[in-house]
Amino acid sequence: MRYTITTQGRLTEGRNTSNKQFVQKVLIDLFDSSNWTYKFDRNVILTKNSNQTRKYTILLKEITPAQRRNDKEYRMQIRDKEISLLKDSKNNQLTSNSLFSEEILIPFGYFHDISSNVLIFSTFDPRRIDSEAQTRSYYIDIEYIAKAQLEGISFFHDSAGERVISFLPTNLMGVINNMDLFFE
Repeated sequence: MRYTITTQGRLTEGRNTSNKQFVQKVLIDLFDSSNWTYKFDRNVILTKNSNQTRKYTILLKEITPAQRRNDKEYRMQIRDKEISLLKDSKNNQLTSNSLFSEEILIPFGYFHDISSNVLIFSTFDPRRIDSEAQTRSYYIDIEYIAKAQLEGISFFHDSAGERVISFLPTNLMGVINNMDLFFE
């Protein structure tokens, strides 16, 4: 079974239809309203905060059904090996940088449904990405994504006990600015 999320945060059986260009437009509008600079490079968005003190490399991936036994289990699939090769301006691996560093990687999954006008982002500790796996799935329960639609933000701990945060676009800048507090 597949699910979609209503604007009231309820799960309903169905398939969501997403539009990555719309999601990117939402991000652009949020960055513009905060006076951030940005540039798109495939699935990666390079951005600087308004006072130009921190650089963020944002990886944008769609959240899709995991196709496992639990039909409420959804995932972000990331090419760990490829992403772990990304370097900062000092030639350090972005995935091994502290969240207090001047340059960090932030993986953002998005659940978007055009028909119900729902867009929710999710993220996790970027230091979980490593070069050991070619491609890895990072799991989240769709109920916690729906909870974010209702409450603005929700916290989920996956099977490894790692925190995953889901949130509305209105909370995006707050999550970015507080990654170190959420995951340190």
